[in-house]
Amino acid sequence: MVGETVGRLHKGGIIHGDLTTSNMILVDDKICLIDFGLSFYENSVEAQGVDVHVYFQTLESTHDRPGELIGAFERGYIRIFPGAEAALSRVKEIKARGRYL
Repeated sequence: MVGETVGRLHKGGIIHGDLTTSNMILVDDKICLIDFGLSFYENSVEAQGVDVHVYFQTLESTHDRPGELIGAFERGYIRIFPGAEAALSRVKEIKARGRYL
């Protein structure tokens, strides 16, 4: 559900900028994103990857089984967003950059 929602944003050229579980609410069984104060328009793979990376980091730091949630996100994201494969590949690159800081 979250992957599909973010996929729609990215498909429309919108980067949330603070994609955390704190900025998501459930309304009528649908995920709604809130707090677009850091959002911007951009279609770059880097911006999309950073957006998704921030979300994955949130899951990894707050949930006991983040892999399941990340897998569900990826499936929904790929289903909706044509550029998902490139963005998810960039997430891996971004994660690797942080390991050596």
